Amino acid sequence: MTFRFLTDCVHSREKWIVDMTDQAREITWKTFRKNVPVEEVRRIFPTYSYNGETYNPETGDLTIGFHIKDDYGVGFYKSVYRGQLCYYLDHSRIEYIFVEADDL
Repeated sequence: MTFRFLTDCVHSREKWIVDMTDQAREITWKTFRKNVPVEEVRRIFPTYSYNGETYNPETGDLTIGFHIKDDYGVGFYKSVYRGQLCYYLDHSRIEYIFVEADDL
């Protein structure tokens, strides 16, 4: 199963987000990464350094110099969003939701 970005809490409904976060289980970056391709995360967060690079290889933009997994404002979770298994990334209290690619 490969998970892709679907939406974030800003563009969703409060009830759906509350339901999702209420049943969420915190997971490690390693577990998150097994299901959500790093390329998909980089597409949403291009300014992080994922392999120690100082520039994003796709855009050429300068990175902030550390990995997203090392950001104290980021957490990784597994849950259910609107009846679908999901993984989400909490970045400074904004939830970025990834669901199975076949479901998009």
